[in-house]
Amino acid sequence: MSAIERRVVVTGIGMACPGGMTSESVEEFLLSGRSAVISTDTFGSDFPIPYYAPASEFGGCIGDFGELPKETSKQIRKGLKLMCRETQMGVAAAQHALSSAGWTPGLVDPNRIGVSYGSDHMVSATEDFDGAILSCLKAMGRDGEECEISTRTWGESGLSKMSPLWLLLYLPNMPASHVAIYNDLRGPSNSIMLREVSAAASIGEAAAVVRRGRAEMMLAGATGTRVHPVRLVHFTQQTEVAARGLVPESACRPFDADRTGTLPSEGAACLVLEALEHAKSRGATIYGEICASDTGAAHDAVDCPASSRALNKVIRHTLQRSGVTPDQLDFYLAYGLGTHQSDLEESAAVRETLGNRVSVTAMKDRWGNMGCGGGMVEFAAGLLSLYHGTIPAIRNCGNPDKLAGLNLLHENRSVTKDYMLAGTMNVQGEAGAILVRRYREV
Repeated sequence: MSAIERRVVVTGIGMACPGGMTSESVEEFLLSGRSAVISTDTFGSDFPIPYYAPASEFGGCIGDFGELPKETSKQIRKGLKLMCRETQMGVAAAQHALSSAGWTPGLVDPNRIGVSYGSDHMVSATEDFDGAILSCLKAMGRDGEECEISTRTWGESGLSKMSPLWLLLYLPNMPASHVAIYNDLRGPSNSIMLREVSAAASIGEAAAVVRRGRAEMMLAGATGTRVHPVRLVHFTQQTEVAARGLVPESACRPFDADRTGTLPSEGAACLVLEALEHAKSRGATIYGEICASDTGAAHDAVDCPASSRALNKVIRHTLQRSGVTPDQLDFYLAYGLGTHQSDLEESAAVRETLGNRVSVTAMKDRWGNMGCGGGMVEFAAGLLSLYHGTIPAIRNCGNPDKLAGLNLLHENRSVTKDYMLAGTMNVQGEAGAILVRRYREV
């Protein structure tokens, strides 16, 4: 078999999200029907977002990174202060994925294992500037006042108060960089910034590297947050937010006629992709086989994204590349944002490409929109469902939108076919699709 024909399988899964810190806990969380969504009442009545879903089990301490070799633990513990929360979650998910895959230093030539990691543009915490701003105000004789600070004053009195390593906390290539350094992964490395579509791009690139023989193993991950003071401002400006006055656990309602919007969240997930023959030779657990993926974008005009057309295109291309037909799909894992426009756009694309017989499920009603990390967390959870044989139903869809016209899954059910297709979109008119198959010897 030539290198370009190599089959690519998933041998490791790691997560850090509102559903839990292990693949087992996340799967149990989804099948139980629980929700991680809570009210923001503790932040005050004027808080712009009424509900959110924090990754409450993730505290950013060394214990969150799983069982580590002594030297790796020492490196990560030292490096924690150089990581923002998004990077910390991304690194933790990667370490859990490596552990899940049974990877140990020396298992693979370091030049034959690399990293493809998705991240959003990362935003500084406002408190990072407190000391510098106070210094400027003092120099201006304006302590305690609200006023503008000139660039000259900032340069003379503020800049020196900033941490010299401040920028390293927020560079979007830091998740991939930290993971590669801590584990001595010297193979192909890339950082991808396509918001929610980053999962499809990251998996697609990592799978291509393994498939063409450039590496034996690759990490494909993504991390993101919408739970951040500055990010929340962006969230309210760009997204239809779930209405106030609802029960928090029922606030996000994908494809429901009574849906009012979505809510912010945070999380990360990482997969270990591996050449099939290499995985078999070492007796690794195989969670599934990556068959095909695609990413694309569509616009009707400048600043007029056509997300439905983009999703239509990538679903068609993914099926064409794999030779799989809609009848062979067990279920479609929807983006399922829970806003009026996004759900109708996704529904139209799914009906046009898959018809209305394929079962459709979604997960954002349990944990909201994690941004860049959401696509990877949900794909990993869907892959676990396919592997273990039970698909979680949509939690909050008691009154299905007839305009959607989808075969929505209202109760957990057993897997009966071998393929899952996952779709994802973003407000920029970009979309992605990933097709995975339950592993079968051929």
